[in-house]
Amino acid sequence: MMIKMGVFIRDLHREIKQIHSEMNQMTKFIVYRGQGMSIVDFERFIKRKGGLYTFYNFISTSTHQETALQFANRAKLDLKTIGILFQMEIDLLLCSIPFASLDNTSYYLEAENEILFSTHTTFRIGEINKIEDRLWKVNLTLTRDIDQQSQFITSHLRNEILNITGWHSLAVLLHKMGKYDMAIDIFNRICEITDDNNNKGKSITTLASTYNNIGLMNDSMGNYSHALSLYKSALEIQVKSLPSDHPLMATVYNNIGMAYRSIGDYKNALLYCEKTLEIRSKSSSVNQTSLATAYSNIGMVYESKGDYSTALSYYEKTYEIQKSSLPPHHPSFTLSYNNLGGINSLIGHYSTALSYYKKTFEIQEKSLPSNHPSIATTYNNIGHVYQLMGKYTTSLSYYQDALEIQQNIVSLNQLALATTYNNIGLVYRMMEQYSIAISYYEKTLKIEETALNSDHPSLAFTYNNLGTVHQAMRGYSTGLSFYEKTLKIWQKSLPQDHPLLATIHNNIGSVYDAMREYKQALTHYEQAVEIQQKLPSFNQLHLATTYNNMGEVYRSMEDYTNALSYYRRTLEIEEKHLPNKHPSLAITVSNMAVALDANKQYQAAFEHAERALDIFCHAFGPTHSQTTQYQIYLNEIRQKLLSVE
Repeated sequence: MMIKMGVFIRDLHREIKQIHSEMNQMTKFIVYRGQGMSIVDFERFIKRKGGLYTFYNFISTSTHQETALQFANRAKLDLKTIGILFQMEIDLLLCSIPFASLDNTSYYLEAENEILFSTHTTFRIGEINKIEDRLWKVNLTLTRDIDQQSQFITSHLRNEILNITGWHSLAVLLHKMGKYDMAIDIFNRICEITDDNNNKGKSITTLASTYNNIGLMNDSMGNYSHALSLYKSALEIQVKSLPSDHPLMATVYNNIGMAYRSIGDYKNALLYCEKTLEIRSKSSSVNQTSLATAYSNIGMVYESKGDYSTALSYYEKTYEIQKSSLPPHHPSFTLSYNNLGGINSLIGHYSTALSYYKKTFEIQEKSLPSNHPSIATTYNNIGHVYQLMGKYTTSLSYYQDALEIQQNIVSLNQLALATTYNNIGLVYRMMEQYSIAISYYEKTLKIEETALNSDHPSLAFTYNNLGTVHQAMRGYSTGLSFYEKTLKIWQKSLPQDHPLLATIHNNIGSVYDAMREYKQALTHYEQAVEIQQKLPSFNQLHLATTYNNMGEVYRSMEDYTNALSYYRRTLEIEEKHLPNKHPSLAITVSNMAVALDANKQYQAAFEHAERALDIFCHAFGPTHSQTTQYQIYLNEIRQKLLSVE
């Protein structure tokens, strides 16, 4: 529609310019505009007071305030919308955008006293005052001021989407905006045009590019197998028509590599990503952004393989290239910030991870529509870090923000929705609301079993999570069956020293512990420790979990000396890496209290129990079941201590 309307848009602009040149112009005047604005957009608008605001469309205004006010009041009929009355002060000495009085031209003639401005009129935001409920007045002053940073970034973005034809450029823009289904429609139209083209050489090149682009759309929507077949169709054409080191070959290699990563085939993923880097490193025509992407993607594959130190080194290379080649706050920086946030989250540096994710959000808020799927992903990432920090209520609010966006996206990648369901399930499990957790895990599983191969590593994550919640509900045999499914998939798809294998050995060990099969429990815990101690950049908190679990087994076996030894190792790690009121600290300290109590060391037991209660109360509140249960236990130890005295 934009392409077809292009002729009309240009014609309208020219007619406005013509009328503008014939007008008897005043030096200064005021016009009004009434319109609606969503509640979310208005909240953002208020924060920009004193800054610049550009109307990128043609804007209809009136010299009569009452006329504009009618439109503002009409907008209020939608309960999700705020009515806005703009009062615009126009100084002709500052006005570079043409405008036209339509008194003698409009269908309505003088009924609305309409003045129509052409596109890209920029104002400075002045006073913002409430008239009544859901109706506000905003003062705007026309300005020549230009946000240089925004203009610089816009120029970069325009170069990024500049393509073979207008059709291609529009499709690429729609992809960046998250409108994947609309982009596919345009690329299919390009295929039709290409088939009718008599220039066979050009048609073949265009067809390969289009196959690749449709593959990219399907990739973004989570249709990884279909995307991979389209990429390979593009590659088949290119191999016959391009040199082996052509930059376009690198683009398709890159996409094939990332599709393999998405389906869990890390060996092929690394192979194709390294081919991409080899071509781009040697090519003089490749821009720095493409080289940065190649480094980033190799880092992602290493991260998926569990080699976090190698992944981090590639992410740092990506960031250094971007800093030297892009303007500050360019949207491409979100690639580095997300990667660095993710890797810091994995190795337990939660504050650092959170700062990177918040940088991502600051850029996205300025450069993307408010309902873009990438913003939902960032909400998920921030929520996950808060979850790891034990701030479950805050975590849940971010997950729900992500879900709200995703449920309103027509062409959403269903696997992204599955991730959000899974994350919400995790929080409810942590909050001991097990039935709600299971309902979200089952929603996750329903999507993944449809979209993924039966041995995909991500599917194993969901089996693992279902195992943990059934275990928490004392459904040990059901929990164990889910854990065994997880172990089988990860042993097949992951390297032998992958940290996820340590996680599943831990979980299986904990079930055997609950079933009082202590020897088997210790065997699995020892396998977990063996993996965890070999990983140079491994998150030490996971090792702490294993030590704690081994302490639990020894306590159950009434070997309190070994139990306390492992608990102390756990606490030593946790005190280095967690806030002093984190719930995990309370669990470890309470375990020590129980062991000391059983060993009749009542004074030490009381001190540990008191510390645990203080943390539980801070983390969950005084009425939470965990807190009240522990208050009862503390009183029991107090009675034992008094009886001894």
